[in-house]
Amino acid sequence: MRRAGWVAAAAVVGWYVLALAILHPLTDAPVVDSWLYGSAVRRFLRTGEIRFAGFTQAMPIAQVVYGVVWSRAFGANSVSLEISVVTLAVLCGVMFHALAIRCGASRWQALAATGLLVCNPCFTFLSFSFMTEIPFLTALIAAHLAFARAAGRREDLWLWLAAALAVIAFMIRVFGAMAIAGCAGAILLYDARWLPASRRPGRARWLSRLLINHSLFPLSYLPRKRAGEKIAERSQFSRRVLGSDSRKASSSAFSQHPARTMAPFGVALLVCALLFWLGPKPWALQLGESNLLHYLFRVPLANYLRAGVLNPVLYLGMVLSPLALLHLTTPRWRQVAIGGAGIFAAALILMQMDNRLPVTPECSCFGGWNNVLILRGGSSRFSWDGDWQYAFLTLASFGAAGLIAAFADVCRTLSRAAAAIVIAAAVYWAATIPLWFYNDRYYLVMVPAGAIVLALAPLPKGRMVKGVALAMTLAMGLMSLGGTYAYQRGMAVILATRNELEREGVKRSAIDAGYALNGEDLYRYPKHGIETMELEAGIPMITSEALAEYTIASEPDIEGTQLVRRLKYPGLFGLGHRYLYLVKKRAAGGIGGNPPHTPPAASPPRN
Repeated sequence: MRRAGWVAAAAVVGWYVLALAILHPLTDAPVVDSWLYGSAVRRFLRTGEIRFAGFTQAMPIAQVVYGVVWSRAFGANSVSLEISVVTLAVLCGVMFHALAIRCGASRWQALAATGLLVCNPCFTFLSFSFMTEIPFLTALIAAHLAFARAAGRREDLWLWLAAALAVIAFMIRVFGAMAIAGCAGAILLYDARWLPASRRPGRARWLSRLLINHSLFPLSYLPRKRAGEKIAERSQFSRRVLGSDSRKASSSAFSQHPARTMAPFGVALLVCALLFWLGPKPWALQLGESNLLHYLFRVPLANYLRAGVLNPVLYLGMVLSPLALLHLTTPRWRQVAIGGAGIFAAALILMQMDNRLPVTPECSCFGGWNNVLILRGGSSRFSWDGDWQYAFLTLASFGAAGLIAAFADVCRTLSRAAAAIVIAAAVYWAATIPLWFYNDRYYLVMVPAGAIVLALAPLPKGRMVKGVALAMTLAMGLMSLGGTYAYQRGMAVILATRNELEREGVKRSAIDAGYALNGEDLYRYPKHGIETMELEAGIPMITSEALAEYTIASEPDIEGTQLVRRLKYPGLFGLGHRYLYLVKKRAAGGIGGNPPHTPPAASPPRN
């Protein structure tokens, strides 16, 4: 297995070397919310204290500490911090491959599942940012890998390490607690022999698995004989890879030392609770919580069903389709086909009942859509153009059916480590529904669990099957890189236009350069005292909807403005081109002029 690990490491490193070659040079500008966390790093370097902007809704203390350590060696500008996250993305991919092998996946399926993670459009895009998703996933997968290694003499050490890494994940995003829930739940589910005989959950455990397999996923029922054959095959593989039956090996120590085995996760949960209750709450987070409670029961049920339940399933089916669709080549192809058609029909019905944002399927975190730069003039949420929505909805529906079929194949034979990943993802998914985390960058957290399930499910081993999986994964990866390239080049044009206006004497406060640059340039950090919402009033696209004197927009027709010039940048994959627009606010009398040394609106584009 050591050779397989080196192959996976070489593949992940090679992928990011290719990505850096394509994206070079990276633009020295923040990506979406990166300005919040990059500013915290630079503030620490200046003052020695960790303080976050009140506009933030996350306080990734562990990520800031990592950024500070990195910045002392390599600098604290946006490009340097993005490279620091690329490093974590490589580490995340390598650890995920090791985790898949530990869970019992075959070599080629573990490698394919790793490809699904690193080539994911959202994972690729956010790898070149200082957002929290990649650092969080890295800590989360590290915690699960440590838990998977917890066996034998060093079990206690690995369990404490897993709990510590879960706390680190919590210190990036509070959903790090899902790792604690997953690991503790897997221990209780698999290793509860220490309970008295009358309280052992053997029958309850069997019933819970039966309900999961046959109530939630009735389309995926296998004939008993074939299921038994697959279970036997999986058990033989687990013994071959892990050296013994994983369930027996993991339960022996727990049977003798129950308190000692559960103690790390009890302590971790206590630490997370103290951090949550004692930590300060930014004013934006308090405002969001009050709005959430106000609207929680006013949203139609159809919105929760479509955006909270169906959209995550469709997203997973879409981004995991290179492996999920291969289940159409197995004896279960009829169930997968019927299930895909049913999911597609359900999506169409719910889309008719509820047509508000987010759209179905949701891809806001893809770098190639038209307003991913978050400029004035367009929606900050993803929308589909033309009939592409239905093409990807079809792909997502049948991919989701394949994922469900894979889960039905493996749910009875999951190792304790794999069960911890699935339980953690289920806990996370349940929490996102009432919190309205209906965005693909939140769904990304569930991708490792789905990829692990697909890596464990039996698939044909022919070269044709492997070739199809490789081709589809590579296509998804190239699309992801193409979108990220378009974003980087578009942001470079925005940055150059802002700099040009400033050189011509326009004050920075009079320029609306989009959400990310406005936040980095215009946000006010008090030297003393507590920051308030009132202090930050008037920042375009942050705390104000008012028009600035000059606006770099995604659309030319903004009420109360006149077009100054068009700004051209490369389209998706670097092919073709797209336009941004520099507009100027009309004077009170309705007559406005062009800025100094800039061509009139009728002139051809300069960029």
